[in-house]
This record gives sequence, C-alpha cells and structure tokens, in this order.
Amino acid sequence: MEYKQRVEEAAKKRFKNYPDMSGDELLSWDIPRPKHGDTWGSWKYDAVRKVLILERKSRNWYEVDLELCKTKTEIISWLLQLKDKTWITSTNLGNLIMALDDVLKLRKLKQ
Repeated sequence: MEYKQRVEEAAKKRFKNYPDMSGDELLSWDIPRPKHGDTWGSWKYDAVRKVLILERKSRNWYEVDLELCKTKTEIISWLLQLKDKTWITSTNLGNLIMALDDVLKLRKLKQ
C-alpha cells in the first residue's frame, strides 16, 4: 500500500474533522510508522532487510541500504549517486526522498 494513503486513512479515522484539524490536534498525533511493504511510487520498504527497493517491470531493480544512511551526508551521497544514473527519473528520485524522510526521519539525523 502507498504509505501516504495509509497515513491519510489513519488520519480520517483519528480526526472527525479531517482534513481541517487544528495544529494542536496534529501535534498530538503519532503518525503511523512505515511498515514492511509500504510503497512510495516504485520504491518499496523491506523492513526485514532494512532496504528501499526500486521495482521496475515487476522485479527488484535497485536497493538503498538504510543501514548505510545514518547521517545526512550519507543520504546525500546516495541521492547524488542516483541522480547521475541514466535510468533514474525525477519522479523516482522525489519518491525516494519522501521514503527516506518517512522511514529515517531525516530532520532528526546527524549531519
């Protein structure tokens, strides 16, 4: 399931006035954590192996090892490496950034 869709469904159950909840309501809510199998476009989260997998043509095409993404610098290195690939699309790169943020909480990572 698309992670964003799962979060939206959880918000609809939690808030009677969704999507017009207050800032206080939002701050008091624990957003659901990504689960094994959640997707962001063509990227799929494997919580067992701790990787994000880019799926193309119904097969695993490329993996980002989340164990190697401990700092913002390491994540930028992955993104720059992928940016130079001829097969990556801007949509796939954007979805990867969203997946990394949802899974790793980028704002909380060290430099």
